[in-house]
Amino acid sequence: MSQIVDKNGRIVPTEKERVYSLVDRKYFCLHQPEIALSRIYNNFVEVLGKETLVNLSENEFKQKFENLVSQLKTDSNLSNLLQGVYVPFILPKKNSLGKNPITGLVQAAGKSFNGKFPEFDFQLISDVKLDSDLEIRQNSSWEILDNAWSQGPVVGIYFPTAMSGFAFPDYTSVVSRLNGNTLNGNTLVLSGIPEVASAITGSPDLLMKRDGKYPNLLALAAFIERDVAQKHFFHFFEAYGWNLYFNRRSYLGAVSEYYSGGLSFVNTH
Repeated sequence: MSQIVDKNGRIVPTEKERVYSLVDRKYFCLHQPEIALSRIYNNFVEVLGKETLVNLSENEFKQKFENLVSQLKTDSNLSNLLQGVYVPFILPKKNSLGKNPITGLVQAAGKSFNGKFPEFDFQLISDVKLDSDLEIRQNSSWEILDNAWSQGPVVGIYFPTAMSGFAFPDYTSVVSRLNGNTLNGNTLVLSGIPEVASAITGSPDLLMKRDGKYPNLLALAAFIERDVAQKHFFHFFEAYGWNLYFNRRSYLGAVSEYYSGGLSFVNTH
């Protein structure tokens, strides 16, 4: 059986999937944030408010995350994902976040970043209305996560560099073939805005690099714009200098080594 995930946690591309390089040279890369679950949970409480997490205790969060890790470890096809960078996330029940939950989570990421790094800035540059002008990308599987999010809190794992250097249009091809393999009752979805913002809220140093190398641009590819003329745009988190930016750009053109499509692993049952 051919390898699905390499020893660095990156998906092995098929012949039909376009990539900047068959082997990631890691010119753009991330460090592994410390997985300190109590601190991560407390970051959510501090930034989002305790009332948003009344349906998910700290112990329940830890148990759900550890169960997801354990299930991945026993999946021979996908266990190597854990050899790459990964961070936990929490999506509080959607209706606990007000009328604009996606915008609220992006702002929460910025607040957490500013709390951790007060000497640097967070800028939300996009003028798109995130909660009304976007839709879930077809074949991203994100509608499965959205349904679970509407019903209650969701705990998951974000793999930000799983598709480092892949062509943006081929992200959904990867998701489709991965979900054709055994996932122990869980689901891999193309990463979107809410859970990546949540991952940064819990681990605000995800894009902080001070070792001379450059962090990836985190493509939030599960969401596209409703306007037909704007569907070639995508949103992203990016480190500019040591500041954190949330913005949008077009994916038209050549494959980029800089872009990294992420995968989110969730239990939706």
